[in-house]
Amino acid sequence: MLTRPDPAQPSLLEPSGLGKLRFRWEGLHSLAREILPLFQQHWQEIALDRDIVPLDPDWDNYYDLATTGKLHVLTAREVMPDVCRADSANEKLPADPLVGYVFNLIGGHLHYNSTKFAHTEMFWLMPEYRFGWNGFKLLKYNLRGLKQRGVVVSTINIKLGFKNARVGQLLARLGYAPTDIVLRKII
Repeated sequence: MLTRPDPAQPSLLEPSGLGKLRFRWEGLHSLAREILPLFQQHWQEIALDRDIVPLDPDWDNYYDLATTGKLHVLTAREVMPDVCRADSANEKLPADPLVGYVFNLIGGHLHYNSTKFAHTEMFWLMPEYRFGWNGFKLLKYNLRGLKQRGVVVSTINIKLGFKNARVGQLLARLGYAPTDIVLRKII
């Protein structure tokens, strides 16, 4: 089942200094052409060991997860004024530019199959939009959508080395608490 925006769930429009951000749920198939440049920026900014672990998304797996309804993607788009977006040839307005995303994997857990879990696999907002409440609102809207999808437990990983893990403070404001430690070793 391909995840599509639910018309019963209006997108959330929030002001920002660069314009307004619109948060909405979108299917991966509709994002395919515009997501890679953001993935590359995200990887450049926070990935560990870039010299030996290249960015190489497993698109087949992502599409399989999207098609089976396990991958749910929340997007952040800057709402552009219609005046700036009009195409002089046919007045067709392109989509508002993608400036951030949250990728969630939703399903049962191997140990607790009857409880719906969500793992936020990755999240990112372009640096120029990381001010005020933008990041908080993106993640809060994500939690709201997860709850509407029947999720009971939400987990998320953060990079401790990225800006002294300050995103952890933002997640604490949203009610997240540390429960596990992930250890890493290059072999």
